[in-house]
Amino acid sequence: MKVAIFYGHYSTNIGDLAINQGLSAFLNKVFGANVKATVFFLNSTGDELGGKDSFTHCANIQFSTIYTTAFNAIRYLREPKQFAVECDLASFDVVLINGGEHLFSYEANENWFNLFWRMLPLISSSHLNIKAIPVPSTYGPFQAANSIDFIKKYSNPVQMFPCRDSDSKSHVASIDSSYSCPELLDMAFFLPEISVQAEKNNGNKKVIGIVVRPEKIGLRQGVTNLLNEDEIRSSISYISTYKVISSLVNEKNCKVKLFIQASADEKLTRLLYQDITKKFNISEVTISKPSNIDEYRSELSNCDCIYTSRFHALILSLVSNTPVVASYFEQHGHKMPGIMSMLRCDDLIVNLSNCEMQEIEKSILNKIESAIIKFNQTKSIIENKKDETIDYYNNFYNTQEEIAEIPLDVKCCEYQDWWPDIVKACEEKHLQTAMKEKNSRHLVVLEARKVAYEKLKKREHILMKKIEKLQDRP
Repeated sequence: MKVAIFYGHYSTNIGDLAINQGLSAFLNKVFGANVKATVFFLNSTGDELGGKDSFTHCANIQFSTIYTTAFNAIRYLREPKQFAVECDLASFDVVLINGGEHLFSYEANENWFNLFWRMLPLISSSHLNIKAIPVPSTYGPFQAANSIDFIKKYSNPVQMFPCRDSDSKSHVASIDSSYSCPELLDMAFFLPEISVQAEKNNGNKKVIGIVVRPEKIGLRQGVTNLLNEDEIRSSISYISTYKVISSLVNEKNCKVKLFIQASADEKLTRLLYQDITKKFNISEVTISKPSNIDEYRSELSNCDCIYTSRFHALILSLVSNTPVVASYFEQHGHKMPGIMSMLRCDDLIVNLSNCEMQEIEKSILNKIESAIIKFNQTKSIIENKKDETIDYYNNFYNTQEEIAEIPLDVKCCEYQDWWPDIVKACEEKHLQTAMKEKNSRHLVVLEARKVAYEKLKKREHILMKKIEKLQDRP
């Protein structure tokens, strides 16, 4: 049994790596321990930022790289089947698109790079009659007309888009109501069980873990610049979390543990810790930056409850036997309210974009008690959903139905008005990748340029000497 996976995550966010690790465990459950997998990374060998290292539960695994150049984009737009040929997809039994939230478009952010490269394996697999399906992901909204046209033109007529949250289903249906959109679990739910205590042993004081993100940074907004301290302190993330911590320590007699899950959260979390420990005894508030998934889960499991605005902090807490209260900002999309709805925990989430500041603190404190009380019910729902997810992918692979092929008239698609937008997005991404210092290819290029520059300077020095000799002649 051979499986191709597009694409492996490599990231400073432990949550992304949890998808990889959960997926590698999920493969064994669905296809058996003898499954062989090849993971394709975009613009990376997977050696950096935990890429390869997070696929720990699949014994037979290989890795490959796809480079998203503008030239490649043009070739695959004209003939999608060429992508399948170059990736040798004919040698695989099934193709999986890794989980995440890459398929969406806004009027101000059409998101062409992700739309094209995430859809491409699905498109090209259809030409070779190979079964291909995404693992549960977040989809939509789809606001840009061209992106809707792209998905409709290039999708299999009976395409399946399993959703990891309840809200994504309506967004997929807005493109085509015939698409199959079952509500299933994110791959991080399939991380192997860890040894946890049935009862928390934190003495007389509950320990509340907190994992929060800045509201102005995120994939959907296209904003990755970190904020300065004044901007952070004036943000809703900072103000609301500061108030919650103050009340937990001062009024509820709890201890608080702050977690840094992603590098994008570090400034916010460290500033909260710095400011709050000036007010309270330092032993009441601690901070942690876990170095890996297992360490993170172990620390989460020792908390009585987690309050978070991070999607995978929510999941990793639940699979570590810890109740969760969630919050979200509307600009970060619908995955947080969507997953809480799927788990029937709509009463345990706060919309920070649409809530009076004085109400946020009280609401979160009340929900923490509720989350602890109903946790056994939540665990039962998760176990049922795990079985449902495994059964769905088992049935998908074992069903003998003929794969519906993409219509002949788009096999070698005619030029579309949005082709230049895709090519431009690929070129911009290629330049961004080349500028990342942690990218191994970039370091090779830098070294080559350094050697070339030194050779040039040496030649220049020799030429200058020759010129000086010529000038000295009578």
